[in-house]
Parts: sequence; C-alpha cells; structure tokens
Amino acid sequence: MADALVHPWHPFKSEEAQARYLALYDEQARAWPLASEQALVSTEDGDTFVRISGPADGPPLVLLPASRASSICWISMIEMLSERFRTYAVDAIYDVGRSVNRRPIKTVDDAIRWLDNLFDELGLSSGVNLMGLSLGACTAAEYVLHAPRRLAKAVWLAPAGVVAPISAGFILRSLPCMVSPRAFEPFMRWIMSDVASSSGDARAHYDRAVEDVVLSTQCYKMRPMPGGAPREFRDDEFATIDTPVLYVVGENERVCSNAHKALSRLNAVAPQIRTELVDGCGHDIFWMRPDDVSRHVLNFLDAGLATT
Repeated sequence: MADALVHPWHPFKSEEAQARYLALYDEQARAWPLASEQALVSTEDGDTFVRISGPADGPPLVLLPASRASSICWISMIEMLSERFRTYAVDAIYDVGRSVNRRPIKTVDDAIRWLDNLFDELGLSSGVNLMGLSLGACTAAEYVLHAPRRLAKAVWLAPAGVVAPISAGFILRSLPCMVSPRAFEPFMRWIMSDVASSSGDARAHYDRAVEDVVLSTQCYKMRPMPGGAPREFRDDEFATIDTPVLYVVGENERVCSNAHKALSRLNAVAPQIRTELVDGCGHDIFWMRPDDVSRHVLNFLDAGLATT
C-alpha cells in the first residue's frame, strides 16, 4: 500500500496521533489479567497483532473483537476462556490496535483471506474454535458460511446483524458520530445502557472503552468495514451451516432488532444452531455478565472434547 510506504505511522492520521493512541492502548493492556505471549504475525495483508494466553497444548480459540475495539475488549472473560483453551486474542487488521494493514480489507472475501493467512502463520491448520464479538461475530459468521474447513466450532456473541437486521434506533443515533468523535459517548451510553448505569469492574471496563473509542476516532484514518455494513443472513444460508455454532445475545440488545424475535427466527430456520439468551444486559453482555457468558461458551466448546 503506497500510503503505508509514504507514512510510517499508517493507519493513523499522523505520528502524533499514533503516539497518543498507542500510549492509551499500552496503558490499558497492562491490566491484562494473566501471562500472555505477544506476536506480530506477518500476513499477505499486513502485520496482525495477537495476544496469546492459556496452555500451549490447549485447543485453539481465536477471538475477534468488536468494532472500534482491540484484543483488550476480552479482558473481563479471558481468564476463564484461557483455563483450558489456547486463546488467540486478535487486533483485527481492518480496525484499531497494533495490527497494520498493507492493503485495504474492503470485502468479506478480503477478511476471509486474511483469517486464512493468519491461521496459516499461527500453525492452526484445523480444529480452530472461532469466537467473535459484535462486528467480530459478523466476521466469524461469514467465515463459517464461506470457509468452514478449518473450524471445530464457532461462537457468535451479540453479532451486529447476521440473525436480525440493524435497528432503526442504532442507525439514527450513529449519524452524529460521523461528525464528531464526542458523539460516541451518548451513542455508546444508549447501546450499552445497562453497563452505563452500573458500577464496579463492569463500569470501569465501559469507561475505558468509551475513552478508547473517542480517542481512536480522533487518531485513525477512516477505513471500510469488510463488506460495508453488517448484513442479515438469508434463511437458505443458515440452512447450509453444519459447523457447530453457538449464538449468544442479551435480552436488552439494541444494535439489532428484538432479541426474542432473533432467537425465534434462528430456532425456526436453523435448529442446528444452539442459542442462549442472557438477561439483565444488552450489547454490553461481555461486561455485565462475563462469567455467565464464559460458562455458556465453555460448556458449548467443551461438549464432545475428551477431558484429562
């Protein structure tokens, strides 16, 4: 990518913006609660930063973050997930964090190619468990649909789209964010109303995420989401899925339309997909109910595995 060659601070707006964002990133990363390896993995599309935790001989679990979030978004769940699994928390190459793309990731096929190449470089030839959060869940769902050969199981955690359309409220409230980074504060407070009115660790994680999103919007150049806006899958696409999948959604979800209707639809058109509804939370499911969500995920991933 010519821009990356001209500007060593790509994909940031400037060298100063790069320094500002990475200083906050590194400060937040110091709270990662367990020992981890950090790898900058060279792929055809650029360098992908991966935070690796858990037993070296554990089954692989690759974690894809939400939009405007990095691998650090898994901080409240990573200890439980890494007890048995070898976790690979990824900074998506098309989003924020320490990954640096050399060419744009514009389409779903681009994202699938990037993941294939990343798995190659990590030595994950088969049996990969893939979990995504929000936009990361959309990427994971597209991978299940188009390139399932390497997967053991997949988890879609509060996907933005896939099962249900993006809500009108989300679309309307997101418009001011295109004008001002500060608009993300009320926008996130609406999306994640349960955690925004909470206290303790959950609220602390949320406050750090708001700070990160606002700063990243100020510091990063605009880059497209793979495939544009997250999409809703067709019934016939769901019918083709034979990879074991777990779909988890909070009862107060606001990014997509009604969570109960989403569950009913999925249970009707794709009964092979396991579903879980978590109460007392919405899109903030991973901060409000990290232990409950982790247990749902681990029960699903552990099913059928030999125990030691």
